[in-house]
Order: sequence, then C-alpha cells, then structure tokens
Amino acid sequence: YEAGGMEHNKAPHDFHSAIRCDIVFRINYFYICAFALQPDGRNILMAVCQKVIPLRQWVEREAKLQIPVVDKGQVDPIKHKNVMIIRKITVAYGISEILRHLNLRQVDPGGEAAKDTLGMNCSIDNFAVRVSGEETPVNIEGVDMLSPVISSQISEPSFLSGCSLGDIYQDQMGRFLEVEILDTLPSAVPAVAHQNLDESATLYSFGQLLYELFSHIDASQLQAFAIPDKSDTGVDGGCHEPALKKRAWPEIIGSEEGEGSKSTPQYMSLQDLGFPSSLSLLVQNLVECRVQAKDAYDNLQTSSSDLHLLLLEPDRFLFDQVCTPDNNGKIPLQFRQERLYGRETEVSQIQEAFCRVSSGQSEALFIDGFSGSGKTRLVQSLKTQVDVSGGYVVVRKFDSISKERSLLGVVSAFNDLCILIKEKNSSQDLDATAASLLEAFGSDIFVLARLLPNLSLISHRLKKTATYNCSDVDQMNVQSVSFVLQRFMRVVSSKSHPVMLFLDDLQWCDNSALTVIEGILSDKEEKSGGGSCLFFVGSYRSNEVCHGHLVYYFMENLDRHGVLSSKLSLFGINYNDLNTMISDATGLFPRLCSNLSDIVFQKTKGNPFFVLEFLRTLADRNLLEYSVRKRRWVWDEEAIKSMEVTDNVLFLLTNKMSQLPENVQSTLKVVSCFGFGVHDSAIDLLSSTTQYSNIRKHLDELVWESFMVTVASKNSEGRMWKFVHDKVREAAYSLVADKDGDEYHEDLGQALYTASRGQKLRGAVLPIVDMINRGLKSAIRSPEMCIDIAELNLEAGVKCCEQSDFSTANAYLSNAQSLLPSDHWASHYRLSLHLYFLSAKTAYSCGNDDKACKVVRVILKEGRCIEDKVDAYFLLVNVYQAREESENAYLTCLDVLTELGEKDFLDNKLPGYCDGKDIAIMGESV
Repeated sequence: YEAGGMEHNKAPHDFHSAIRCDIVFRINYFYICAFALQPDGRNILMAVCQKVIPLRQWVEREAKLQIPVVDKGQVDPIKHKNVMIIRKITVAYGISEILRHLNLRQVDPGGEAAKDTLGMNCSIDNFAVRVSGEETPVNIEGVDMLSPVISSQISEPSFLSGCSLGDIYQDQMGRFLEVEILDTLPSAVPAVAHQNLDESATLYSFGQLLYELFSHIDASQLQAFAIPDKSDTGVDGGCHEPALKKRAWPEIIGSEEGEGSKSTPQYMSLQDLGFPSSLSLLVQNLVECRVQAKDAYDNLQTSSSDLHLLLLEPDRFLFDQVCTPDNNGKIPLQFRQERLYGRETEVSQIQEAFCRVSSGQSEALFIDGFSGSGKTRLVQSLKTQVDVSGGYVVVRKFDSISKERSLLGVVSAFNDLCILIKEKNSSQDLDATAASLLEAFGSDIFVLARLLPNLSLISHRLKKTATYNCSDVDQMNVQSVSFVLQRFMRVVSSKSHPVMLFLDDLQWCDNSALTVIEGILSDKEEKSGGGSCLFFVGSYRSNEVCHGHLVYYFMENLDRHGVLSSKLSLFGINYNDLNTMISDATGLFPRLCSNLSDIVFQKTKGNPFFVLEFLRTLADRNLLEYSVRKRRWVWDEEAIKSMEVTDNVLFLLTNKMSQLPENVQSTLKVVSCFGFGVHDSAIDLLSSTTQYSNIRKHLDELVWESFMVTVASKNSEGRMWKFVHDKVREAAYSLVADKDGDEYHEDLGQALYTASRGQKLRGAVLPIVDMINRGLKSAIRSPEMCIDIAELNLEAGVKCCEQSDFSTANAYLSNAQSLLPSDHWASHYRLSLHLYFLSAKTAYSCGNDDKACKVVRVILKEGRCIEDKVDAYFLLVNVYQAREESENAYLTCLDVLTELGEKDFLDNKLPGYCDGKDIAIMGESV
C-alpha cells in the first residue's frame, strides 16, 4: 500500500494505479523468493529493500525535493536542477527500453492491434519507479510497466558503480547505465517479424509521456498532443492525418482548434520552460513522427540511444554549452582531442604488439598512411598503457630541413631516456641501474657518458663521468654508436621497464639513424638476462615512400635478422565514425548531423586532419555557427555543398593563414623555415633584432589560432615552439613565394648572423647555423663575416661530435673550411688548426680514410711545432693501422721520435722486429 501511495492513511492519487503497483510488488516479491534459491543472494537482499512508486507520484515527489547538503556544503541550485533532470532522463531511458522490448515482440497475434495497444498503454499512469535507500534523493533501481507487467532493472556496470551523492553533484554527473528487462510474458513471435512495423503511434505517445514527465503538465489536455481518430483521417488503417503531414509540430501547436478552446492549456516547449534545448528537441522529434517532419524519429532504438547519450555525457549533449568566444567573437567547436575515431582495430593491434614486447622481446611496428590520417595520434594512444606498465616512451620527429641530422635526433632520444629513468624510479632503483651500467661498461662508461650527457642524472655514481674530457676518447663511427646503445639498452630496458621508441616521418630519416636502430633491435645477446626490450614504432607517408626507399631496406634487414615486425596502413575514417566526430564537436545527436557529415565526407574522403580543418573553415566562414537563440549549432547545407574545395588540406590552411594580419603571417613564414619546430633560444635571437622584435607576441597569437603549440624542453634549456601538424608547417612555408625564397632566406640569415655575434647559441646552434648557411650562401660576404660564419660552423660541428653524429659534423666543418681566406694558416692559425684536425677525425670516423689522410698531411705541413702536430700524427697512425699498413704506421712513429730527438730508441729498434702491437704501444707513448 505504501508503494501504491496509501501511506499515513492518505488516499492514493489514483486508486487503480495503487492496485496495479501492489500487484507488481507482490509479483516482484514472488520472484525474489524464487531467485533467493540461486547462488547470488546479495542482490536479492537489495531488491527486498526496493519501493515501487507510481510514476506520477514519483514526479511530484521529485519536484518537492529540497537542495541537499554534501561534503562541501549546500549544492549549487543549478547543479541540483541538472541532477533532477538526469534522474528523470534515467527513468525515461528505462521506459524507452521497455517499449523497445515490447515492440520487438508480438504480444497479440493481431499485429496491428498489438502495436496500437502499445501506444495506448504508453501513458504516465501505466508506469512505476522502483527506488531504494534512505538518502535523499533515493536511488533509482528500475522502471515497471503495469499493463502488461514488465520490469526493467537500471544499473551501472560493477567496475563503474559506487559514485556517492557528492560525486554526482560535483564532477561525475555522466553515467553509463545498463537496462535489463525482466519479462514474464508468454513467448512471442521472433523479432524479425516486426522489422517493418510502423512505430509512430508508440513514439508519439512516448513523446507525450516525456513532456508530462518533465513539465508536470498533463499533455493529454494540450491540443498539440491530441491524437486524431483514425475514423476521421479518411485512410483505412492509417495512423497519420493527411492534413497534419504538411505542417511541422510547432505549427500544429498554434492551430485554430487549439485557439478555439479557452479551457485548453497553452502549449510551451520544454526549452521555453527552462529545460535544455537538446531535451526539448528530443521530445519535439518524438511527437513530429505523426507529421513526418524532417528530423522526426522513426524508431524506438534511435530515441533510446539518444536518451542513453544524454546520460552518458550530459555536459556535452544534454546541458546547453557555455562556450567562451575566441578573439573573433565566435564560439569554437568543442573537438574531443583525446578521442581516436575509427581506429579501434588498429589500437588493438598496436596494444597487442606492445604486450609481446613486454614479455621480453624487441619488436618493430611500421605505420603508413597519407599525411593527416592519424598516424601520430594512433601511437600516442598507447602512451598511457606504456606508462602504467612501467615503461618509457621517447619520441623524435624528422622533417625535410633537419633530415641531415637524423642520427643526432636518434641519439638525443636515448639521451632523453636518461631523464625518464631518473623521473620514474626510486633512488634505490637508480643506484641499482648505475651499478649495472658500471658493471656492463667498465672503463668504457666514459664513452657512454660522452654519447649521452644526461647519464649523470641517473645516479651520483655516474656524475664523475660527465667531467671526463671527451677529446681523449677515440672517435666513434655509426657502428660504434649502435654497439654502445645496444649495451645501454640491455641494462635499462627489461620486461618490467620496456622502452617504446617512436620515430615520426621516417621518409626524412637517413641511413645512419636506421643503422643504429637496426643494431639495437637485432641484438640477440643472451648474457645477463638477454638483449634489449625495445618496441620500435616508425611512421611514414605512404605517398612519399616507394620501393627502393631506405625504409623498405630497413624492413628487409630486420627480417633477415629475425626481428619480429608488422605493418599498419591507415586510410580515411568511415562515414559513421566521421558522423560521431561531428556529433561530439557540435554536441548534437548523431542522427541530426547526418546531412552535414555526408557533405564533409564527400569533400574530405574521411581524412581526420582534413575533416577538422574543413569544419574550422566552415566556422570561420559562418557556414557552421552556434545559434544563441536555438542554443545549438546550425549550418547552411546548400552553401557548404557549393564550396569549391580541392582534395588537399593545404588549400584550406593557406587560405586561413592569408587572412591573418601581415606581421603574424611573417612570423609563420620565419618559424616554418626552421622546420617542424624552433627552439626558444632562436626566438631570443630574433626578438633582439628590430625586424622581429615582436615575434613572441605573434607566436602567442599563432598558439591561440591553433597553428602552433609550446612544448617544454626536457633538458631545461627553454621551450620549443612547434607546429600542430606537418601540413600546417607546409602551408606556412608555402607562403614564401618560390621566386622570393632565396632573397627571403638571405634576409633571415643576415638577421640571425647579426644577432648571433658574440652570443651563446645554446640548444639552437644547429638550426641557426643552418639558416645562416642557407641564407648567406650566395650573398656578398666580407672577410670578417666569413670568419664569423666559419666559427659558427665549427661550433655546430663540435656539437654534432658530442652526439657522435660525425657525418653531419663533417659537413659543417667542410663548409667552415670553404669560408677561410687563402692565407688562413697565417692569419687565423689556431682556428685553422682546430678546424682541420676535427675535419680529419670526423672523416676518419665516417670511413673516409683518404680524406682524413689528406687533411692530416696539411696539418703536418702547416703546423708550427711538434706540440701542434702530435694529435695529427697519432690520428695518422690509427688510420694506417686500420688499413693494415703497419710499415707506414711505424715510419710515422719514427718521424715523430726523430723530431723529439729520441735517437737511442731508434738505434735499438729496427723495422723488421715491430708488429702491430708494438706500433700501437709506440703510438700511445708518443
């Protein structure tokens, strides 16, 4: 009786509803007793505590609920109202699932009669709500239909349940609810027999019920909800009134029939009553099924899905968006940056590959696809899993400008790995890692310290290696770098700490970098627990890499070494995923975005980045805009269809960039010349010039316009300014006209040269020197400028040597040599000596013995004293030794000893008695 409203001796609101609720309660109790025999008895005890309240009475109770008090005080009235709306939507969702279930089965063999009966039974007085708990508001456990008797159980999955009332009122309003139907009706005809049933009567009645549920107004008394008698339609068996087909629902509301009856309550939409526009639109579209309006529902499945979406993400789809306008006064689209659309299969494959690596073996994964297909985002989706498993993620990106420094980029990635090891391990673990490194490398730990300067961060036991003079260590070639990193990875990577190395845009990578990676992946060392545990991921543009490219040779070499590798190819996302993307961005139900999605799909072919930029372009041109009056996004379909768009996203980007202020465009062009990103120290140099004094301000504007982002440097050397995507950088660089390209680079190079004089270039030395070299290549230069640029190239060469990228270093040093005057040995002796010796050492490290010998002989000829020439002699001996020219090596040592005046040694040691070991000892002694 309490369930039926007969509490405290009060008369029930509806006697028949009370009786039906009582019957439902008795039936539920009977099933509870029956289910109590099952193994799981906990849920049974919970069900016994549930109360059944008629829906109409429950609505009245909800309206009288006071604003509760939670941990942090009284709840904000607006949040309280929102929670009450969500509670009603929860009940509405339970009702919709019951109706959908009944519609999929034929209770009465009469078919059509059964359908009409379902529509007639869809009234507020034919439903009840089951609640539990003493806390206000009480928990909603399910919804019951009284005739025919069907119950629905509403719950959250076990891994999501447990939200407290405070959580619901604070930040966790969205809920993933599941509805289980408890059907006690006789077996019905299979659902396939009802696929073509007209559900309009049920949808219309459901819309009427929802209007009454939220507005507390009896919808049956409103002319807008009057159900026409089929006998008046003039159509046998029809359920649509011909006169109503020509008019949309709002037009019916103001019809003459409604105006003629003064006693009929005046209709007001839910939006006019203060409810969210999406909820009002949902109810409107339910009722519009009677007049076949454009956006009207045509099945219960879709309406139920929309209700579930409102519950799942109320902030995005239910409540009206409160958006902050941008600099242009426009409300931006709310893109879901963290979601990856249409890549579920690929995400699963990349996760499985990482799981294999976590089991103790190295593996390679290659991802190809057109620019903008989401290769980088796909790999980024794995970062959380790697972090949770205790692994490390290091990333490097190549571009066309820095492609000559690929090895430097790879080595710096492993240098960053040292920082990650420091950040993610305890001091005890770091000491253990340091001990393992010292044991594995022994005296060669100094070689590793020179290659990876951040090694000293791992432990205090390795700090002394940072002070070691790297000039005393023999130069390393690519194979040496690979071997050192192999040994390093054997120690720092393991099953518990796998390493994921992601190299983006491999089409710009050179052979030296790939050789190093190949050596690490193919390491099969079984000593000390096995080789490295590396998950290598490389992405490249499929339209820019053909057979015969280095990437394909790299894959073939891995296969020959027995390294497990796989490949993923990304294409455009399909229509449904694109529609979901647009639905998320606009906060509209997916069914309402279908027309817009169809146009966007035709013009972008589903390329994710192209889709995003195309939507932003529509918003910029006011073809897609947020209507404050309607409180939703609207668009002009015909105007969008007529847009002339090429199949290249560069068209959209360059067009958008051309609308920026001229000084901001200038900043875009400057930054694009540096490649994918530019270091903060380069910006410092440019900002010190008159021409680019406001460059930082303009960079902030570019960040606001979503063309660039700022990234903190791992080495605490300032920050990086990076383009958000490769195509953005390409579009920015295209603003530099081809005919003016050389002149533009010359002006930029001149500005950088002027600003760099007497300055320490820090981390940006390489890109700055690159820009100066390119810009001033054909310019008329004074002797003083040539010396300055030569010294800058020498500094860049030394920087590359520190990272063991000798190929790039040799290129800088050769360029510096070409800038020296003809009398440089007389006018700039020290610079010449340093430059030539480094040039010889880098040539030797790159395997160019002939060039090394040639440069050394110049040093021996021009050197002023034995002290200046002894390093060159020693290098020459090493070159001869490598060539197995022992006699030449021996004679070279004798020349040095002669200059040193060691005659006694020469008299006692004849050439015939010397072997390779003797020569090596002699060279070391000298």
